[in-house]
Amino acid sequence: VCSSDLMLHYYLAASYTFVNNSPTADVDMLTEARTAVTLDTTNNKDYVNILGRAYLRNRQYEDAVLQLEKALRADPTNPDIYYYLGVSYEGLQLGEEAVNSYTKAIELYTKINSDGKYDQTILQLRKGIATIKNNPK
Repeated sequence: VCSSDLMLHYYLAASYTFVNNSPTADVDMLTEARTAVTLDTTNNKDYVNILGRAYLRNRQYEDAVLQLEKALRADPTNPDIYYYLGVSYEGLQLGEEAVNSYTKAIELYTKINSDGKYDQTILQLRKGIATIKNNPK
C-alpha cells in the first residue's frame, strides 16, 4: 500500500462507513480520512465531507461540524452533508441548529426524490425534528 496514494486513503475511509462490527473501524476511518485530506492539495469537497463524517462516527462533534461546514461551502446542495451536520449538532446538544440542518436536508432530498428513493430518509428526518422540538434541552 502506497502511503501517498490519496485516492486509496479516501476509498478506504469511505469503505469504513459500511463496517459496523469492527472495534477499530471508526478510528481507522478517521485515520484514512485525515490522511486523504492531508495529501489533498485541491481542497476536494468529497475528502472534507468524509473527514467530517469520520469525526462524527468518533463522536468528535465540534470537529465534525467544522469539516462539514467546510464541505457545505463547496457543495451547498448536497442533502447528505446537511443530514450529517444535523446529527453533529444534536451531538453537541444544539437542537435549533440540528432542526435547521435537518429541515434543509428534507428540502434538498425532496427535490431529488421523484422515484421515492429518499422517502424513508425524509421520514426519519421529520421524526428527528419532532423529537428535538418535543424535548428541548
